[in-house]
Formats: sequence, structure tokens, C-alpha cells
Amino acid sequence: MITLTLVLFIVVGVLVLLLFVPYWKAKTDLKVLRKKGYKTPHLVSPGIPLVGQSTAFRKNTEEFIIELHKKHGKNVGFFLQNKIHYSIDMKDYSKEFFAFETDETLTQAVSVSIFPLSVSHHFIKILRTLHPANLKANIPNIYDQYSKFLADKYPTSTNKEYKTDFFKFSLEACAVYNLWTFAGLDYSEQGILVEKFADLYKNGSTETDNLYAFPLLAPLWKMRAQKYGPVFEKLLVPIIKKRRQEQDLKKHEKSHDFLGELLKHKDERGESLTDESILNELFSILHAAGSVAFSMSDIIERICTNDKSYLQKIEQEQEQIMKEHGRDLNWSILSKMSYFDKVIQETLRLEFTLTIWRYVNRDLIFSDGLAIPKGNHVLMSMVGYNLDEEYYPDPHKWNPDRFLDTNGEDEKEREFGNMVEKKDRYPFLWGSGKSSCAGRVHAQTGMKVLPVLLFRDYNVQLSASTTDKTLHLTPKSR
Repeated sequence: MITLTLVLFIVVGVLVLLLFVPYWKAKTDLKVLRKKGYKTPHLVSPGIPLVGQSTAFRKNTEEFIIELHKKHGKNVGFFLQNKIHYSIDMKDYSKEFFAFETDETLTQAVSVSIFPLSVSHHFIKILRTLHPANLKANIPNIYDQYSKFLADKYPTSTNKEYKTDFFKFSLEACAVYNLWTFAGLDYSEQGILVEKFADLYKNGSTETDNLYAFPLLAPLWKMRAQKYGPVFEKLLVPIIKKRRQEQDLKKHEKSHDFLGELLKHKDERGESLTDESILNELFSILHAAGSVAFSMSDIIERICTNDKSYLQKIEQEQEQIMKEHGRDLNWSILSKMSYFDKVIQETLRLEFTLTIWRYVNRDLIFSDGLAIPKGNHVLMSMVGYNLDEEYYPDPHKWNPDRFLDTNGEDEKEREFGNMVEKKDRYPFLWGSGKSSCAGRVHAQTGMKVLPVLLFRDYNVQLSASTTDKTLHLTPKSR
């Protein structure tokens, strides 16, 4: 009995330390800043109410943050996953925050992975530099992969109407895209991998949500997620070994894909990456890139379920482009689809509930005197900014035309994948500077090419029941 009591006492003591030591340190840091004359966020005590909020965080990050600000003010610090996080009002500080992003010694990106994989600087370097260049050069091949997928599943040789589960369609299309761009697999070579990765994207999203359950249980969710590793090791290792053998024998000249770049990459000692390292990098990026499926489905759904005048503008733009350039696609032609760019931008404004997370290397001081102490995480929710009536009148309405000026002309000068703002607004999706999303070009390309091809070749409708959504595709007569 004494032993059990002692164990319980130790457990309770450890929990108290985990909860309150970071809290009291944060209190001290904020007090020091206030003595220097700075304003500081309100720090919420890590008590029982916040435990409940942690569960809400698991369900919907943005709803959690919105409620947090309603209860505790515009700028607030809170305890989650054994760390102090400061949530800052995006409307007031977006301009300065994005300016801070250009100083990599001030803030750095924070990534949370539920997989025990070694995402390294090799991964980031290739994803930021070589991979975007390869994507831009290989738009015709990406178009070809999507075409093969659609021709296999929904051939246009008849006027038959095809019905398919909308969510499954998006997941499989995303898998086709990712397996080609990251693993160099033509659609004809992908086979069962398409279904396997579609399942990973579907189930993996649930596991990722579970990560944000009660903070002290996060390691248990990580252990659950590890079950995916062995399954995909069996699928990916033979591909890696085959490609390495072909490269050694100079029988394989592919370099457009992420795997090809990993096989060529040398570490600091001039040595090639091991098969294990490549597996970790490849699996990590294939999993992370599953988010393309959800954005892709959001774009298609918004087009299908809103006023048909938007679809007519999309079709008119595509007809004009095909008249001038034929059916082929390349990066230059994608850049001419200015109205479709607005469709994507407006969809992501409403659907892409992104929160930018950064680790603060030095005290973060804003122009009005607000200060965030170094050594903590700071986050800025995009939702409040994206739904701000000052920037976006009638903000909950999906309206791509809001990005046209009063004469119906482009409000912004842009190249696809490289937004240049005319007005005093700032990028609301991808972050900025060296901490911006490394997979931006990959995501934008994947979520644009398939919908373009889909609305070119099919009459697309979407019907919904209480349990699922059905995609209706009828080939257009050419």
C-alpha cells in the first residue's frame, strides 16, 4: 500500500512539474519584458479548463484558437503539449510578422511529425530548390499522368455518366501525382500503391488529428502512427533498390522526381544517402503531400456547388487557351490561367485553415510594444485574417471575382506560384521568407492541373447525401 501511494505521489508530482514549470518560467519571462516597458500577451493558467480546450484543439485547431481569443483577449499565451505557445492577432500584426520571416535568425519554422522519421536538411534543400525546378519543367508529364488516370477510370470514348465516391477520387488522384513526382513511377507502374497511399492519406489525417489530444498522451498517438511504417517499407524499399541498381548501371536516367534527387545527393562527407535514410525521406514527403488531395477536392466542390457563372468563366478561359495553345500544358500556359488562379486563391482563403507556427530565437518585439519572449512558440491564425471584412467584403461567400478590379481586370500582377501583391495585403497561405512552406510549388501544381483537365474534358456534377459525396462525370463531346 505504501509503495502504491509513493508511486501515485511521484506520478502526480511529475505531472505537476510538467504542467507548471513551463508556466512559471513563462510568467517570469513576461514579467522581465514588462519591466522593460513592453506589452505582453495574457498567459492562461494550465488548469483544468485548458485540458478541455486541448481536446477541442484536436478536433479543430482554428476553432480552438478563435475560442481562446474570445475568452482571453487578442494576444494570449497558452500551455499545450508541454510547451508555452503565444497566439497573436493576425489582423494587427500580419505585416510585421511576415517582415520578421525574412530574418532567419529571429524565427524558424516549427514542424510536428507523428512519424519517427529523419526529415533532414537534405529533404528541405531538395524540396525547396531542385524539386520545384523539376516540376516546372515536367508539367507536360504531370498532365500526362493525370490523363492516364482519368482515361483508365473514366474513358471519354463514350457518353456514359460515371459515378464515383468523391473523396476516394481525390485521394487516388493525389496518390497518382505524388507517386510520379516523388517516386518516379509512371501510372502504369503504380498498381496497388495508388490504393495504399489513398488509404494512408485518408487514415493518416485521423492519426494527425489525434496527435493534438491531451498533450501528455501525444507520444501514445505517435506510437499508434508507427504502424504505417512497416507497411510502406515493404512497398517502397524494392522501388529504392531497383532505382539504385539502375542508376549504378546507368540504365535509368530519371532525375525529375524526388527519389532521383535523393539517390544523387551527397551528404557533408561526400557520401551517398543510405537506403534507410532515403526511405525515411521519401515516406515523409509522400505522406505530407497528401494535403494536396483535400485542397484539390475543395476546389472541385466549390466550383460545382456555387453559381454556374463562375464555371462558365473557367470554361471560357480554358477554351481560349486551347484555341491559342492546343491541349498541351506547360508552366507558361498554366501561368496564363489567371481566372483559375483566383478560383484556387478564393477556395484556399476559405478552406485552408492554416496556422503559422514559429519558434522564436530572440525576443520578438512589435512596433506597438507587444513582446514575445525568446525560446517559445508563436502562432498566427490565418482564419481571422482571411475572414476580415476590411480586406474581404462578405468574407464567408466564395467569390473568385473579388480578386478582379471594378473593370473585371486582374487586380494583381502574378505568375502562377509566385504571387506579387499590388495592394497592402500579405500572402495568407504559405508563410514568407525561408520559413515559408517548402512544398508550395508542389501543392499548387497538383491542385491546379487535375481540376483543369477535369473541367476541360467532363461535365462535372457533385451530389451529396448524409454520409458521402458522389462525383458525376460525363465526357464532353469534342
